[in-house]
Amino acid sequence: MGDSAKAKVTGAGVGNKVRGGLVLAQFTISITVITATLLMFNQLSYMDGLAVGLEKENKVLVRVQGADAIERIPALQQELRASPYIDEVSLGVGNPVTGSYVAALEAQLEDGSVYNLEYSYTQGDETYIDTLGLQLSAGRGFETGQESELRQVVINQAATEEIGWDDPIGKVFTVGGSPEYVVIGEVQDFRFQDIHSRIKPFILYYDLLDFEDWSEDRRVAAVRELIVDINDDTVPQALALLEESWSAFDPVYPLQYEFLDDVMERLRVSDNRQMNLIALFAVICIFISCLGLFGLTAFTTQRKTKEIGIRKILGASTGQIINLLFANILKLLLLSSIIASVVAYMAISGWLEGFYYRQAIDPIAFISASLMAIAVAFITLTLQSYRTASRNPVVALRYE
Repeated sequence: MGDSAKAKVTGAGVGNKVRGGLVLAQFTISITVITATLLMFNQLSYMDGLAVGLEKENKVLVRVQGADAIERIPALQQELRASPYIDEVSLGVGNPVTGSYVAALEAQLEDGSVYNLEYSYTQGDETYIDTLGLQLSAGRGFETGQESELRQVVINQAATEEIGWDDPIGKVFTVGGSPEYVVIGEVQDFRFQDIHSRIKPFILYYDLLDFEDWSEDRRVAAVRELIVDINDDTVPQALALLEESWSAFDPVYPLQYEFLDDVMERLRVSDNRQMNLIALFAVICIFISCLGLFGLTAFTTQRKTKEIGIRKILGASTGQIINLLFANILKLLLLSSIIASVVAYMAISGWLEGFYYRQAIDPIAFISASLMAIAVAFITLTLQSYRTASRNPVVALRYE
């Protein structure tokens, strides 16, 4: 073989290896991002399946500004409760998701030691627990208009467990040297923070709406939040009633409201955005990989034109020839799958570390991503090579 012929063969071999390497890299990236997308979707679906612990649907949150308006709220509550569109109306300093605050308490334990606990809290009226659908696991909720309730609280199970109480009812604690608070009830844990965190201790205080000793500046700055529980399928009617009632109740401050489920959905907006971007990136990567595979297939079928013609004369079918061409590509795809699985596992393991409640990594996601890439590659190769594989073998044998 002459030097020019050797150089031609060597150049073709190097070019083929480069093309194969590019396809390997492209499909490795594609399978990695597809796997990551599937695993992220699995985790977020798992979080959706966890019990929220409260009823978030059809709960309208209405901001109430100023002590003068807040003191007149009970009359508005009664008016709204009379509507067939509304189940209950509660008033609180805020909702647990956006209207909670952080403090620290000192709890006396049975062995005489003092336990310091950081917790979130808010204040609500006697219907607050029922309106949000919180479930009492022990004790009771607040009673209507009882001043004694000011020194009594309802806590969640996480607070009970972290302090170490077997039975929280009747237990006491202080906050910054204040008089003792008594636990009268315990509710089941409910999610009130972002989906990455464990459920933390929470305490609900009673809000008696006593502004008598407040200065004028504090009265003007006072804020409360109505939580309106609307009947299913009557949201438009209930909102229309709410707007009408509010116009008469407070002509100074316009009605400001949002839905609790929208508020809670914002807790996961960052994860949803991240997953959507990765999914879009996966589509782009697959498209680029197909272009690379298209070029490699065209080059391979061109080099194997005579071989294809001979096989056709010897009785090979179009399908057999396509499978033969795909065999070499399949090796690249299997290698891509192995590399991509390792990379995706490491990446998702790190991402999952940000979740306190997380699902085990599902191996089906790796298999599904690989099969998806193989299927796309096979379709691409078939479309590209079918014409060559099905042509008259005499034409192929004349190919130079």
